[in-house]
Parts: sequence; C-alpha cells; structure tokens
Amino acid sequence: MKFNKAVEKLKKSEVYKNWKKNHPEGYLVSSFVTADKEIGEWQIGFYSEKHDKITLFKIGKKITKDPEEDVLKKKQKVPKLNIKNIKVELDEILKKAELFQKKKYSQYPPVKKLIVVQNYDGKDVWNITYFTQSLKTLNMKFDASDGKLIDDGLIELFNFS
Repeated sequence: MKFNKAVEKLKKSEVYKNWKKNHPEGYLVSSFVTADKEIGEWQIGFYSEKHDKITLFKIGKKITKDPEEDVLKKKQKVPKLNIKNIKVELDEILKKAELFQKKKYSQYPPVKKLIVVQNYDGKDVWNITYFTQSLKTLNMKFDASDGKLIDDGLIELFNFS
C-alpha cells in the first residue's frame, strides 16, 4: 500500500478518530515499514505535544493502535511530517536506492530494509536503511519531494576488536 493511501485509510478509521478526540493537537511525525521480499505493514506515528508522547498505528487488514510511548528527542519540538511534501512514492525511492546501492556499494547487498519517512533537518525525507550480510548498514536519505539523494553512508554494526 502506498504511504499516502495508508495515511488516508488511517484517518478514516474509528481507531484514529477516537484517538484524535483526546489528542486534537496531535500531528503526523513519521512512518516506517520493513521489507525483505515484500513491503510489510505501515506503522504511522503521531505526536501529542500535550502528552509529550508518540502513538503508533499499524495499518494492515485491521488498524490497531499501540500504547503511547515516550519520545526520543533532544529538548526540541518533534518535527512535523508534511504529507503534502511527499511527492515521490516509496516504489520509486526503492528503485533509486537499489540502483545507487548496486553502483556505489555493490559488495553490500541488502538482507532486509527499514524504510522511514520523516522530517530530518527541516526536510521531509525517505530514510532507507539496508541491513547487509556483512553486518554493516547502508543508510540513504532521499528528498521526499523530488527523490534526490541527500546523504549516504555505510556503518559497521559490530566491531569485534
């Protein structure tokens, strides 16, 4: 399911409407999904400034809501994700990420992918992380409005020395 469709489906659900009644100031902050051969279920996060908590909604055949969680932040406002800025859908970003990985990091093929759409440094981005067989992660950030690669890096998960 495309991200924008998942958000639409969520906002029409009774689960979300009931949450919104008690959190009228709440706003969209991020969403993530995992993928190996197929894309998993979207998990969409909304932040309540009043409660200083994030609530995750899982979008599958049935929409469910997790309990509120504390926010990992550095004494700043949790940035809002503006869905209007997400003009490039996930399928196109995944194609770009795959081409980039094969060109620059071909020796690190992905085993699993973590895909996050979020506001990062004031910009709405697709944040793609590939977990590789060599215990390294490849992270790529793409601008959600035009699909351009903003940043990339390879990180070693474990150092055994």
